[in-house]
Amino acid sequence: MEGGLEQVSAWLGRKLIVVAVAAAAILLLAWAAAPATSVAGGKKVHACVVKRGPHKGAMRFAGAGKCHKGEKKLTWNKKGKPGKPGAAGTAGERGPQGPSGVTDDLLATIAAQQATIDALTSQLNGVTAQLAALTSQLNGLSPQVAALCGQMTAVTSQSNALRTVMSGIALTGLIPAGLGLDIPGLPGALAPFTCP
Repeated sequence: MEGGLEQVSAWLGRKLIVVAVAAAAILLLAWAAAPATSVAGGKKVHACVVKRGPHKGAMRFAGAGKCHKGEKKLTWNKKGKPGKPGAAGTAGERGPQGPSGVTDDLLATIAAQQATIDALTSQLNGVTAQLAALTSQLNGLSPQVAALCGQMTAVTSQSNALRTVMSGIALTGLIPAGLGLDIPGLPGALAPFTCP
């Protein structure tokens, strides 16, 4: 039983060592990364550079300006003096020539369209004048149409009276042999005429 406890104890000891090393590595990474994200305050920027070891040359920002053992402190101004203006660059190549006369062409097109509109307006005014004259003539015909309408009523009555008279006519006598007589039938009576 003692051998089993020793094995379990050794196994737990190894596991604890692995967990401790992993935790230390995570803390070390967090410690190294945390200051790098801090914003430096004031007019100067402070940083610390690792002097030895596997991370030699690695730099981190130090907001308070304090470095750890084995680090070298660096400080510089946030804003430096402005430099001298640089020399002027060479001129670029000239771009292609744009289309010429676009404005003149556009104005000519507008003028041509305006002339067409003016001609159509003139024609429309002429048609309007003709329609006005035709309307006036039709209004002048209105009394004549009314008079003709009254006469048509009288013509219908007279035609129907003539039909009645003709229906009373009869032919008497003999028709010689070889001679035919075709008598057309009387047309139907006309319906009473009504003016529109």
